[in-house]
Amino acid sequence: MKSHFRSLVATKTVRWTPTRRVTFSGAYTYSHFNYTEYDSQVYPGNLTGNRLPNSPNHQCYVATTLELTRGLFASVNTQAYSRAYIDPTNAASISGYDLLNAHVSQQLKCGKLKCELYMSGRNLGATNYIAFTEPDPDGNSYQPGARREVFGGIRVRF
Repeated sequence: MKSHFRSLVATKTVRWTPTRRVTFSGAYTYSHFNYTEYDSQVYPGNLTGNRLPNSPNHQCYVATTLELTRGLFASVNTQAYSRAYIDPTNAASISGYDLLNAHVSQQLKCGKLKCELYMSGRNLGATNYIAFTEPDPDGNSYQPGARREVFGGIRVRF
């Protein structure tokens, strides 16, 4: 397989801290990837000009973080993605989707170490979405995302 593509990517990030304990942040990325040359035995034909799979045009991230008490933080964020193609032929696509996430953490000093206890939740709205696609001519291209995920842990910094 031989392929080359042309890309145009623009990203803008913003952060605003109206008070010491409140932070708003966001990021937006516009991506446009097109094949300038495509030669493959799996997907025969001239696919020059088609979009690169798994690359949505628009991605957006918005977050709010609060410091509730000294060292105790809570944040909520959303990630949104526009429609994306599944394979180089651009015959099939997945719909856009957004995910709601949250994170709570307590920062502690453990002697000379910095420790953090945390709990996070991803896709708290239980959105049905395709987390990953892979070009597969056998038809197993869609990998569903988890309905809800919860993580917890301890992070230690030396």
